[in-house]
Amino acid sequence: MSDILNQLIIAEALGTPVCIDRDTEDDKFSFGVVLTATEDFASIYMIAPDGSYDGISIRQTVDIGEIDFLSGFAIKYSEKMRKLSTPEDYKRFPHSIDPLDPVGSVLKIAKEEHRTVSVELGESGIWDYEGFVESVKGDSAEIRCVDEFGYEKVSMSFSVGDVTALEYESLERRIIDRLWEINYRNG
Repeated sequence: MSDILNQLIIAEALGTPVCIDRDTEDDKFSFGVVLTATEDFASIYMIAPDGSYDGISIRQTVDIGEIDFLSGFAIKYSEKMRKLSTPEDYKRFPHSIDPLDPVGSVLKIAKEEHRTVSVELGESGIWDYEGFVESVKGDSAEIRCVDEFGYEKVSMSFSVGDVTALEYESLERRIIDRLWEINYRNG
C-alpha cells in the first residue's frame, strides 16, 4: 500500500479536513474531507477557499502528489476554514458513495439529482465531457453535453472504466446548472 493511500485511509477514518496537492508542478492545493479511498480512486468533499462547499471530486489515487493534515500549516489552514464556514458548509454529503465504484456511484447520483458533472477520460488532462448524465448501465454511461453558457449540445457515450477524474456540484458545475435552468425552465 502506498504512503499516499495509507494517509488517505487515515484521513477518511478520522473525518478530518486535509490539504491535497495533485501531482502537478504548481504550488496550488485543494482542501476537503476524504469520503472514500482505495488504490484506484479517492472521493473528496471539497471545501472552497471561502469555506463553502465546493462539490465532490473523484481523482485517481496515483494523481495525488501529497496529502497533509498533520503539519502546522494544515492545522492552521483547517482553523481558517472553520472560521470562514458555517455548520451548514460542513454538512455531510447526503448520498452514499460506493468505495469500490465511486465514479459509477456519483454518475448515478448526478442522474437522480439532475445535476451536471465534469468527466475526464484516459488521463487527458481536460474535462472531456460536461453535462447531464442520461444513463448509467454497467460500464456504459451517456451524458447530454452542456456548454459553458448552459445550452445543451450533443449526447456522448463513454465507458465508466475510462473515467480518470470526475467533479460533481463544484462551483463551476452549479453555475452551469443555474444557466441551464434559466435557459430551459425559465426562458
